[in-house]
Amino acid sequence: MKLIMTLVFLLYGSYMDFRFQCISKRYLSIFGSFAVIDYFLVQRDSFLQSDVVYQLLYSLLPGIITLIIGRVTKEEIGYGDGFILIILGLLLGWKELLLMITFSLLIVMFVSICIFPFRNKFKFRTMPLIPFLLISFLIIAV
Repeated sequence: MKLIMTLVFLLYGSYMDFRFQCISKRYLSIFGSFAVIDYFLVQRDSFLQSDVVYQLLYSLLPGIITLIIGRVTKEEIGYGDGFILIILGLLLGWKELLLMITFSLLIVMFVSICIFPFRNKFKFRTMPLIPFLLISFLIIAV
């Protein structure tokens, strides 16, 4: 069930990010609520174990770092991407999230190299991150 919800979350987020270049707060709050409920009620047996706290911090860290980078660079990396990474960290865990980020950045690099010779034909200045996270999620899930 969690994999299906993550897939739906990334599919809809990819559509919004590619089409509108923004992520709605309603979308983030719905799936964020699902992730928090899943993390604290389904995945974890005890909240008082020390490793649970560390796992939570590790899962949130990539998203928090992305939010800080977005703030420092005046949203060159959008805040929505940071919140998406926080939600994905809660849903998937930090190991899977780091693997997804690595794959998605490699895919972004490959696409950027491929479209570089044609940069004058493309009118966009930025590339959406969530579609690449979706592709990397599908690679990891299969």
